[in-house]
Amino acid sequence: MNSKRKPLLISIQLALSMMAAHAAWAQAGPADPSAKPTVLDKAPFIAEVDTNRDGCMDRAEWTAAGLPESMFRQLKDTRGCVQFTGAPAPAGLDSNGDGKLTVAKVLAFDRSVQAAKTALAASAAAASSGAK
Repeated sequence: MNSKRKPLLISIQLALSMMAAHAAWAQAGPADPSAKPTVLDKAPFIAEVDTNRDGCMDRAEWTAAGLPESMFRQLKDTRGCVQFTGAPAPAGLDSNGDGKLTVAKVLAFDRSVQAAKTALAASAAAASSGAK
């Protein structure tokens, strides 16, 4: 590959990755841009995951619930616990609009994000093979 094209391809792949996350959120459900961010009721999710009720969703509980390891790594604190703050949920996460966060919704949202990333990676690969 031409060394001058490599930085361009890396930039394109980075842009596509960022677009993938945005596309997945947009695809997961309509979001009204004028609406305030939604803070979901996390109690149903916590009840499903924090099985020993210690207030710390640890790696064992997280994986037992079938949740992605990559998500655990992003959300865990220094003690190895996931504890939610009042941060707003990404658009599309509350797929049925009931205001509650559940394991099923998180898994469905993660699948949509992964599908969007896969599709964009395939597009990037096709674009880079066509640029040779």
